[in-house]
Amino acid sequence: ISSGVEPDDLLNAINFEVKMRKKTSALEGRNDFKYMKAIPTWLNNKEYEALFEQMTEEPAIDDTKRFLDL
Repeated sequence: ISSGVEPDDLLNAINFEVKMRKKTSALEGRNDFKYMKAIPTWLNNKEYEALFEQMTEEPAIDDTKRFLDL
């Protein structure tokens, strides 16, 4: 990636976004994935930068599994 972002950081950001969307979908009873942007758009718009900030603010997102294992 030409912007100097590590590939592992991008993968972590994608995984974080998916987990957030799973949690929102489970809690609100709607499909939050239909609004997910395509990866090229996500990269070109640098959407991952906002996720990097959220990842540091909300590290306990993994409790999503509790809502999906009902």
